[in-house]
Amino acid sequence: MHDLDAPAPAASPVHFDARRWFEQGMRFESLDSAAAETAYREAIATDPTFEQAYMHLGALLCAHKRCDDALTVYDMALLQGKDTPRVHCGRGCVLEDLGRPMLAIPAYQRALDLDPELVMAHYRLGVLGDRLGDSISARIHFAECRRIEQTKHAVPTARPTAQAQHEAFI
Repeated sequence: MHDLDAPAPAASPVHFDARRWFEQGMRFESLDSAAAETAYREAIATDPTFEQAYMHLGALLCAHKRCDDALTVYDMALLQGKDTPRVHCGRGCVLEDLGRPMLAIPAYQRALDLDPELVMAHYRLGVLGDRLGDSISARIHFAECRRIEQTKHAVPTARPTAQAQHEAFI
């Protein structure tokens, strides 16, 4: 028997899983960066192992000149066990943007330890080699880029900045 005078049960709050928070962040990225940041942070809070959320949040923060915050995001990903080539490469891009090339190099090298075919890490190490006067390292890494790209039947034609590669990488 139902009591017609009893209050209706409260509507259950909408539950977003990490994937839905992440997708929400992607939708907001070009419209409202603060809302996108909140959504990515919610995705991470919901699932601390959700690598894509870390990658997008880090790129978003760095694109808005908050590279120190982006570095913290990548460090959080590493603390959560996301010892992946993408996280290390993203971290290297942020370190470059922060003007710390000597710290970016080990990040890219770790990415290559995990995935020796990661073109972006080879390319960034080649750029850093050029910039730091290590022409041998630059030639080796650029040659690796060409070799890997040729096996994929696509040769890169432009040399994008670390920031542009960082955003494209995620």
